[in-house]
Amino acid sequence: MALAKILKFPNPVNEVTARCVAAGVVVMSLAVVAGWTWVVIPLAIGFALRVAAGPRLSPLALLMNKVIVPRLRNMTVDAATAALADVNLRLGDI
Repeated sequence: MALAKILKFPNPVNEVTARCVAAGVVVMSLAVVAGWTWVVIPLAIGFALRVAAGPRLSPLALLMNKVIVPRLRNMTVDAATAALADVNLRLGDI
């Protein structure tokens, strides 16, 4: 029963952490394309661990969740700036 509890996918998942992990995977993939083929090993292991248990066991997810995301949360954006960015995005779609 303990193994089933560890491998259960967490609900809910922190959206900021998930996006940071995705960005980390993109950076690692670009490193592989650039010729750093050894990066395939941690990329594959991290993928397998994320599939098995979500962010609980993945080294990249743990790094993002414990180190990177807490530092990002302290960054604030002025509401007017965010609203302006949203308006510009919508106008660009027209």
